[in-house]
Amino acid sequence: PAPGRDVGMPLVYAVAAAVAAELEEAVAVPVLHAVAVARSNSLDNVLIELFGQVTSLGAVYNDAQMVGSRAAALACAITAHTIYRHSRHNEYPEIRSCIQRILLMVPIYAFDAAIGMQRAESQVPRELIRQAYEAYVLLCFLRMIILCLGDVSKGKHRAVVQTARLGVGQYVILCGVVNTLFAYAAWLAGAYHDGLFDPADAYPYCAVLQFCSQSWALWSMVQLLHGTQRDLAPMRPVLKFMCIKLIIFFTWIQTVAILMLESVSSLGQVSLWIEKEHRQTVSYWWDFFGIFEYSRVETLRSDAWEELEVRNQVGSGLGNFVLCFEMVAFAILHCYAYQVSEWDSKCADCAGRRLSALKGTDLEQPLLQPEGRRRQGGR
Repeated sequence: PAPGRDVGMPLVYAVAAAVAAELEEAVAVPVLHAVAVARSNSLDNVLIELFGQVTSLGAVYNDAQMVGSRAAALACAITAHTIYRHSRHNEYPEIRSCIQRILLMVPIYAFDAAIGMQRAESQVPRELIRQAYEAYVLLCFLRMIILCLGDVSKGKHRAVVQTARLGVGQYVILCGVVNTLFAYAAWLAGAYHDGLFDPADAYPYCAVLQFCSQSWALWSMVQLLHGTQRDLAPMRPVLKFMCIKLIIFFTWIQTVAILMLESVSSLGQVSLWIEKEHRQTVSYWWDFFGIFEYSRVETLRSDAWEELEVRNQVGSGLGNFVLCFEMVAFAILHCYAYQVSEWDSKCADCAGRRLSALKGTDLEQPLLQPEGRRRQGGR
């Protein structure tokens, strides 16, 4: 083979190389001693081609972290303003407490997504915390529905309320406590890997338990909303419930999509690769003293998806990046679904007064009386 040296190569070396080429490979068989000098598999050394432009994946990832963090901060600011307005104008303390805990779901998800773009290795424990808070939010929503229904111990909604309590209660216990603690212990022991459906891994069992428990809870809540939709029409319970479940639904869809993406090596107009330098020492069988040995360096490209670290970081980062922007949309949607005017007695569309006027709804119990009326009653 042609040695491929510079012009300043010794003349004797060029002559020997020419003779070796004439004798073809049967006479001069090169012996390649390849020494791989691979670059680090960090994102800074992973190259990405976006529609004809090649850049470092680390640079793209840093820009995504900056943009995603700002979107998460915007979502937190919008939700903080909504919570502040409820604390000032919502005159029903028990309802206000439930609403504020539900609204905190957006900042928790946004903060988790922003942290996830910085620390991909902590993805599993953060997801478990989110799942536990999802169960707590559903419990707060059920509490708000029961408060708006009034005394249900002898009312017509007693059966559906008991069914909902049972469904949400088991969801809080199984998924919010048992499944979270078990999955976290398995993750610490190295037996829990997100998205790995292996009988020897704890993930499929936790996923099945969560699916069954969550389906039961959702079915019971749908039954409750269906049975009380007329009595609770002023507070728009279906819209409020959909705001909660859409966050969980979009998060689940993203997880499935990313798991599918990680199993695909071709990304259409987007390609990822890792460049590795291979230094090869070429020698000939008749060169006993190694006089004509030389080294050459080749740059080879390999598919980045073959590297587990790259797949995990890109998949986790992409999901968290999209989640940051989704939380901005959900924060705006929560402002509309959980309007402060619904619980402000000074507003004409106050849901508290409208619910009190409906037959079978008792908002005069102490837990749901406006704070001003409770103070007057205390006097």
